[in-house]
Amino acid sequence: MANTIKTGLRPDSTENFIFGAGVLYKNFSYGTHYKQTFDKTPQPDKTYYQITGNQGGIVYIEFSGDTFDETTVYFEKYESYGGDKIGATKDGTKVSVTPEYTDVEVDGVLVKMKGLTVKTGEKGVIETIVVDLDSHNITRSLNGIVSYGSTATTIKTKSNIAEGDYISNLALVARSVNDKKMLAVVFETALCTSGLELDTKNKSISGNKYTFEAYAEQSDENVDTLPIKIIEIKETA
Repeated sequence: MANTIKTGLRPDSTENFIFGAGVLYKNFSYGTHYKQTFDKTPQPDKTYYQITGNQGGIVYIEFSGDTFDETTVYFEKYESYGGDKIGATKDGTKVSVTPEYTDVEVDGVLVKMKGLTVKTGEKGVIETIVVDLDSHNITRSLNGIVSYGSTATTIKTKSNIAEGDYISNLALVARSVNDKKMLAVVFETALCTSGLELDTKNKSISGNKYTFEAYAEQSDENVDTLPIKIIEIKETA
């Protein structure tokens, strides 16, 4: 009798099992990248960089001084992945990238037929419940404006969508069950379109459901695809 195959499990399958809720980042980057440092003074175990050049080309040069100039922005170099965490979430995060298809109707053709389906768009959405409701996340939910006082922070709605309301490189990063691989789904430009809705309950922390939609940059060329990418990052020993 032939052996009965009981599972589709492969030797490397666990590398492809995405496990856990993942982490949501903005300003996500991978590979060699530079981030502004918030150190007030140079630390002996760190290397810092300054920007030189202009719009034609920016170059990061190593800083060799002993003190920082208060009018200059300094950066640190990273070789892995990084970004700014959106904050604590609950019940996980859902990502969907959905193409839109249109079937061309032809008299006499009663079934779907190769060559008669046209892609006519796509949509990218990230949904999560954020419980880390600081002023930045509340402002982001409303695409509003925030003002800081000595004793209070005030957030208000506004009548327009500003350039600063769009989020750069919004990414969900999740690990495989054996920690050998990470998967990052990156929306290069995203906007929160869900607003603010709080439902407070006893014995429960309150969260706001965020819906982030992917957007393309305004261009006469980039009109039919969204700037979405999926990065598979393998851990190195």
